[in-house]
Amino acid sequence: MSKLITSVINIVICSYIVSVCLICLIEFDAWQDKTIAVIIAISSAYIIIFVLNRFLPEKIRISSGVFDLLSGPLLIIGAITCIVFLEPWPVKIIGMFLWVIVMFWIPSFIDKE
Repeated sequence: MSKLITSVINIVICSYIVSVCLICLIEFDAWQDKTIAVIIAISSAYIIIFVLNRFLPEKIRISSGVFDLLSGPLLIIGAITCIVFLEPWPVKIIGMFLWVIVMFWIPSFIDKE
């Protein structure tokens, strides 16, 4: 039960980070405001996680959770981008193949444990 609660909290915190960062990037006009808003959003999430890691029996990992949340859309968007922007057909296929390999390799790079 504790592992379920930890994974639900991880999904909620990672969804908070992604949604607040996207809202900040869309709503603010100047890059300085966007940068400060994203830094504040990520910092607040790290503070929340720091406090929760003191009380939960399992540690919450933000980087792997955010990547898990974004890995599906990034995989689809990357494949579509390879099809649209790369010109000869063999390069499109090679680009899509490399994108899929990179997307499956990044989680092992993030989670060193």
